[in-house]
Amino acid sequence: MTHTLYNLAGTSTALAIKGAVVYGDPSTNSKQTYNAKGVTSSTGVFHRTDAQTTTINNSYTYFGWSYDNPTIATPKHYPRVRAYCNKDDWACRNPIAGLWDASAHNAYTSKAEDAYNWMYYLITDTR
Repeated sequence: MTHTLYNLAGTSTALAIKGAVVYGDPSTNSKQTYNAKGVTSSTGVFHRTDAQTTTINNSYTYFGWSYDNPTIATPKHYPRVRAYCNKDDWACRNPIAGLWDASAHNAYTSKAEDAYNWMYYLITDTR
């Protein structure tokens, strides 16, 4: 998914993408700015380059208020991409570090409600 986002960056198609959610992304790069609240930076087993990550960081933003912190009074740019990476997920954490828990990679159902609410916020927020 994030490779597609990178390839579409700067196109009219990219402008039409309201939001994207990624679970257990093996191309995760520690420099991405679009991790869901509470998710720490990591480097996936097939991580993308820093330049590709910067392109995604800069290409998919909206100007407004934060879903994660709605009390912020001044609008600014926030990501239109949201990434979830479970603590022991082998794909989005470096497997060389010994994190080979397949069950963690298959356990993203608990994130679905947050992802849905975030996407709903992007589509309907009119502040």
